[in-house]
Amino acid sequence: MLAARRRVSPYEKGRRFEYRVLRDLRRRGFLAWRFPGSKPFDIFAVDRAGRAYIIECKLNRGDFTEEEREQLVALRFTHNVRALLAWSEGGRIRYEEVA
Repeated sequence: MLAARRRVSPYEKGRRFEYRVLRDLRRRGFLAWRFPGSKPFDIFAVDRAGRAYIIECKLNRGDFTEEEREQLVALRFTHNVRALLAWSEGGRIRYEEVA
């Protein structure tokens, strides 16, 4: 007898994607940390040159709201960090600078 498959909640799908982004950044040489609760961003990372990044992760690019964009831009200027949006497209992780 086959076991019934459990439905994956939207929260769990988002969390799994955040961990994918975290692993991808680390493979690229970043130091990166995930912030549970995800407010006001999901991941903080530092590249090898010492530049700091705040990253918002979305499974679908269209789910990134104007309010979220405004928050990241405000943090970007206040704390002199780069802000990125990470999303999944065709199973691949895409990054875009938020300006």
